[in-house]
Amino acid sequence: MAKLETAFVLGAGLGTRLRPLTADTPKPMLKVKGKPLIEHIFEKLTAAGIKNIIINTHHAPQKYLEYFASPYYGGAKITFVNEPELLDTGGGLKNILPLFCRESGILVYNGDIFWEGDISKFIRHFEESKKSASLILRSEGANKNVAVKNGCVSDMRFEIGARYDKLMQFTGIFACKKEFLDIVKNTPQKKFSTVKSLLEMIKLYENSVEAYEDNSNWTDIGTPSEYEKIK
Repeated sequence: MAKLETAFVLGAGLGTRLRPLTADTPKPMLKVKGKPLIEHIFEKLTAAGIKNIIINTHHAPQKYLEYFASPYYGGAKITFVNEPELLDTGGGLKNILPLFCRESGILVYNGDIFWEGDISKFIRHFEESKKSASLILRSEGANKNVAVKNGCVSDMRFEIGARYDKLMQFTGIFACKKEFLDIVKNTPQKKFSTVKSLLEMIKLYENSVEAYEDNSNWTDIGTPSEYEKIK
């Protein structure tokens, strides 16, 4: 496939579990180790060669624009796309399809997670892979609902009822190629989850979604107490 140069960072969440910290601040804009969480993500992406970063926003969108006044970060173009109505992860991805070339694929990165893994290694691996999508998964975690068989994702959230060798937790980071993006594009609903599209991909093409294991330090900063531990 062509070099992966576009990333979609999910920044439109409400951060309800972290209130009052997120009352007037998007969760990805909370500071972690001296800078906004999302800036750590930008640093990883630009260091990995990403040239085009698209971020969806909803809650307190001005906070992003105030901090990132320039349309560029580390040599990459950054584009904020506001969602007046939340579209969920799949709907958000569908909404930004006109902003990049589907032929080159895209990296999707949940903007409210702190992950210390090597995104460059993952991207290079995916570019050389024949899979339509690849999910970064963990063997540990409280929410292990991704079924894996023979190195590929066979089910998510037990929706299909497929057999599996092991259960893993999704980190909120994945990469995909045009065939997956075509499924997203052709989904009739405006609001839907990327999980819906991934399940459709799995049903249509067996072994098309790779399970990429990485157990680097990871947290979704889901509660104020968890945030206190890493900030």
